[in-house]
Amino acid sequence: MHEDYQADSRPVYLGLGSIRVNVLSPVDLAVSKIARLTDNDREAIRELVLLGLTDADEIEDRATEALSGYVVGPEQFVLSR
Repeated sequence: MHEDYQADSRPVYLGLGSIRVNVLSPVDLAVSKIARLTDNDREAIRELVLLGLTDADEIEDRATEALSGYVVGPEQFVLSR
C-alpha cells in the first residue's frame, strides 16, 4: 500500500454510530491487488480502468511510489503492463 492510502480514502457514512468506514481510492484498490494478482484481481483492476476510475499510468506511478515502503524491497518487483 502507498503511504498515503488512508489520507486518500473516502469516508462512507453507514449510520453505525462509532464505527467508521473508509473506502480506498480506485488507484489504491488497484495497487492493493497487485501483490496477489489472481485472475479475479486482474479482472478487478481491468474493471477499474474500463470504468474510467484510474488508468495504467496512475496505477504504475502509485505502485512504484509504494514500493519504497514495501518490506521485501523494490528490487524483487518488476512492473509491466
